[in-house]
Amino acid sequence: MLVHRVRWLGAALLQLMVIFYKSIDVTGYRPCSTYVAATAVLPVDEPLQAVQSRRADRSRGERLNSSISQVVIAILGIGGTLAAAVITQRGADRARTRELEHTRQLQREEREYAAHEAQMEQRRTCYAALSAGTRDLANVMAKVLHALEKGELTEELRSDLDRARRDHRLRHAEAQMILPDGVARAASTANRYLGDLYGLLMRPHGNTARDGESLEAAREGLDKLWDPLWAMRHVMRVDLGITAPDQDQRQGEADRCQA
Repeated sequence: MLVHRVRWLGAALLQLMVIFYKSIDVTGYRPCSTYVAATAVLPVDEPLQAVQSRRADRSRGERLNSSISQVVIAILGIGGTLAAAVITQRGADRARTRELEHTRQLQREEREYAAHEAQMEQRRTCYAALSAGTRDLANVMAKVLHALEKGELTEELRSDLDRARRDHRLRHAEAQMILPDGVARAASTANRYLGDLYGLLMRPHGNTARDGESLEAAREGLDKLWDPLWAMRHVMRVDLGITAPDQDQRQGEADRCQA
């Protein structure tokens, strides 16, 4: 649109110049000062025809000066119009560029926020499943230990232990593809304690106990299990922004009592 406007104004200026040069006789132009000087002192015996000719030349020069002034004014006006149009168009282009960049920035931020929220939702789901499976296995092993101490281990309880262990191992394996490094280390530590306790429960019951393995050792292992379980849950909550990183970890004592 700006290009068409500039072309139109340029054509108008060119046409104005052509009209001007056609309407005046450039060869007859002499400065006004010459006419004034020539007519300042007139000889008394100067012919009338010469006086009239000189007056006609002076009138033609005045018209020429007036026409030149008009052309200059027109050129300045057209130039100002062109400059204003260019400045306005450039300002609009810069404003449009800033608006587009702002829109792109907002879109990038929205995409990053949506991706972050999706990642955090995936982590929350994974943490909930792993924490529930870990707690379920720990509770079933506590029931098995009580039953072994009383000599009342049933097949149903044994089946519950096998089911809880399979579920936990599956959830732990799936979580390894999602967990950040800090949470993965805490989950691996808890998984190792769970595996050790499972061996302490099953080997004496199957008459394959190693040296030092007994129900008393299993009881100690169960008591030691709650610390890594609480530590795992703590780093999960910190990663999700629920718990402050410097929160007193002695809160785990209350969790063990509730367990």
